[in-house]
Amino acid sequence: MEKFHFIALIIKQRLGIGLTQAEHAWWEQNGNRKEMKEEQKAYDRLWELTGSYKQGERFDHEAAWKRFHETRLARAERPVRRMRRRPLMAWAAVAAVVLVAAVFGLRQWMAPAEALELATAAGEQVEYTLPDGTTLWLNERSRLTVADGYGRSLRKVQLEGEAFFSVAKDPEHPFVVTTPTGRVQVLGTRFNLRSYPGESEVMLYVEEGHVAFVPAQSDQRFELRAGERIRWNPTQQRLDREKDAFGNAVSWKTHRFKFRNTPLEEVFRVLGYRYHARFTLEAERLDCGYTNDIHDQPLETLIATLRKNFPDLRIERQADGTWRVSGTCK
Repeated sequence: MEKFHFIALIIKQRLGIGLTQAEHAWWEQNGNRKEMKEEQKAYDRLWELTGSYKQGERFDHEAAWKRFHETRLARAERPVRRMRRRPLMAWAAVAAVVLVAAVFGLRQWMAPAEALELATAAGEQVEYTLPDGTTLWLNERSRLTVADGYGRSLRKVQLEGEAFFSVAKDPEHPFVVTTPTGRVQVLGTRFNLRSYPGESEVMLYVEEGHVAFVPAQSDQRFELRAGERIRWNPTQQRLDREKDAFGNAVSWKTHRFKFRNTPLEEVFRVLGYRYHARFTLEAERLDCGYTNDIHDQPLETLIATLRKNFPDLRIERQADGTWRVSGTCK
């Protein structure tokens, strides 16, 4: 059963079907074992054979039936040979043929000929792997549309909300994410893009590689490298460039924060991103540094910790669900 489970995960990944968290954990624990690696090599070869079929190639049913009929008659004249050795090999051959047919059929069925749309509700996150091997994680209250004909010239998707992308390298087919406020273009990298309707800023963070951001209705072009983050205000046409050495911009995905003498203004900005919370900053001073490692804690718990560390800072929840920060930090 373990081997069949491993094979199923190989096929899912080859078909661009995202793995669940439990499947990812199982793969990390068992995928590097010697026998599993050998099994994967065999199925990689099998996959290559299924991929040799030419798209659009016409299948000659009459010729195939004729060959089958002739072969059947020829074999009928031969004496029957009883298989005594390696009966499992015969079954393995049959299983391989069935697997080839199943894989090919699924690949044809899942080919990206039409547009695809993914959407998440409040509190929901989705992981999905596109046919080219690009994996994306869609944050809550987000929508992503994969353009019709994805991969033929461009690999183009449209985003409303927030997503993290791990883009498969393909120099001949650039990967483009469009939003109402601009577009991002890459060849192969890992980055996070946040562009929620109604929010005043677009946030782009690069974890690995090189990314270009082009604002809508603008001739400007901003390039980012690993560890950099920008915030673009389309109304004011203002861009703020910052360092994010700890990847706090993707805390919604990792459920981790790392602050090292981080100014409180930045701390509240990160908390706002992570918890979809709005902080109105009216404090006299917010340049005090804050240091902490946080893993998967409710916002109220973090607020209580900040109040304890900065007793002169007032952090009050308002009737409309927003937070008001006043007083000062020392």
